[in-house]
Amino acid sequence: MKKAFTIILLTLLISTISAQQFSQKKIEGTWNTTAVLSNDKEVSGIFKQAVFIFTPDGKALIKLNEPLKHKDFSSMFKNVSWFFDKKKSIIKIGNKADQYSIMGIKLQEINNKTQFVLLEANVTLVVEKQ
Repeated sequence: MKKAFTIILLTLLISTISAQQFSQKKIEGTWNTTAVLSNDKEVSGIFKQAVFIFTPDGKALIKLNEPLKHKDFSSMFKNVSWFFDKKKSIIKIGNKADQYSIMGIKLQEINNKTQFVLLEANVTLVVEKQ
């Protein structure tokens, strides 16, 4: 019982620390994709070298690799906003009308590298802030 309590306590502590690593201020700026972790070659091609820009006024711009080739996908990201759900450590992209449901990005830090887990695409991007 004591061992189970210790494991639960450590898990809660680690998840709290990991969620505290990110804040809206830290997210603001330009993020460049350095690696795509996915078994799906088409998805990897779309997000290879993608750039994510999060402005302080809540605007989001996502530049995809070969935007003309992925025109339908790229058009989803026109005139979108973002906000950070600190409790879940998720960036939500969209607008008020669609309840920011276009894309959810779970933030995580692994081996001192920031990762964007694109929830709807089931892909993980290793990113660096410019």
